[in-house]
Amino acid sequence: MDYAAAWNKIGTGTKTARVITADRINKTTAAASQALDGAAPMCAPLAHRWDTEAERRAKLRTPENLKALIAAQRANTSARSTAATAASQRKAARAASSNPFNGGRRAARTADKAGRAHAKVARRDLKSARRNYPLTLNQLAVRAHAAHLIPAGITSYAMSSAEHWAMWPAGSSLSLIALNAALLAVGRRQVRVPLDDDATAEERRLLERLDPSYWVQHADERGLSGTVPAPTELTPAGLVTTVRLDGRWKPSAFKAKHEEIRAMLGARTALRMEISSGSHGDRATITLRTRSAADGIDLTGWKPGDPWGVDTVTGEPEHPGPARGGVRGAQPPPGRHRPQASGRHQLGAPRPRRHLRRRRPRRDGRTGR
Repeated sequence: MDYAAAWNKIGTGTKTARVITADRINKTTAAASQALDGAAPMCAPLAHRWDTEAERRAKLRTPENLKALIAAQRANTSARSTAATAASQRKAARAASSNPFNGGRRAARTADKAGRAHAKVARRDLKSARRNYPLTLNQLAVRAHAAHLIPAGITSYAMSSAEHWAMWPAGSSLSLIALNAALLAVGRRQVRVPLDDDATAEERRLLERLDPSYWVQHADERGLSGTVPAPTELTPAGLVTTVRLDGRWKPSAFKAKHEEIRAMLGARTALRMEISSGSHGDRATITLRTRSAADGIDLTGWKPGDPWGVDTVTGEPEHPGPARGGVRGAQPPPGRHRPQASGRHQLGAPRPRRHLRRRRPRRDGRTGR
């Protein structure tokens, strides 16, 4: 008995299944990565605002602001205690005498007003100190999510029974937390466009500037906040990207910002840049002609019937149309004649006589104009 052949026959189905499963996993991973790359530009503004706010709060959490916050908390506690003491003394003085002009009542009333005013000022100073030394954004997010997670958990427990568990309140709260984390993760995702080996250094530098994360971080400095580019495509005619326009933006207003766009991309002044409307009303297209589709094509040795040129965008040959005059030596298509341009002078034809002014006789008998 051939044990090797039997083993191979038995394991053929399993091996095939493993190969198919691996291919499916690779395809699923590639599709998921492509979907995340497409969603990254939409989530990039949220992640940028989150990171900007977190950085602002981190810069404010200095030792000096912490000392000011501790002092404001102490002053607020002391002012509240003084105001409470003055309020109780005023109440006692009012109970001791029914005469509103009594000296004790007047002194207690003045002390109560001063205590309340001092407590108000201390409370305002405490709010200002808290703004100068705020919570970190993560601490604030934890408190905000705890504010709805704890009541949702209690609600789920109260609505549940031994036979049926009501998990939707807690599940909804957990879904909000997961959604917040997912949006931040996708917004911080670095979208990398696979480049060919022949991509130039200039194209690589422009692709780094067209990255959604870089664009969103520097768009406000150039007055382009509210615009987010999609992943850039490298074509035979250059770099092409689609920009999403939010808020007040429209394609014509975005096109008017061509100088700011060129400055943010750091593109050469001589580089041809085209900005046009996109496929939708809130889309615009930026095309950077870093290369030409006609590069490497030699048109020397032209013969009748050859194309006149090559389209620098598509690379397709350009032939003269039937309405144009042909090239000397080239025959027109059968059944058609070369049209003559109307209103133009043809060689060998007599020129039309211009309208001549009549010479008017002068008083002295001579003729003149």
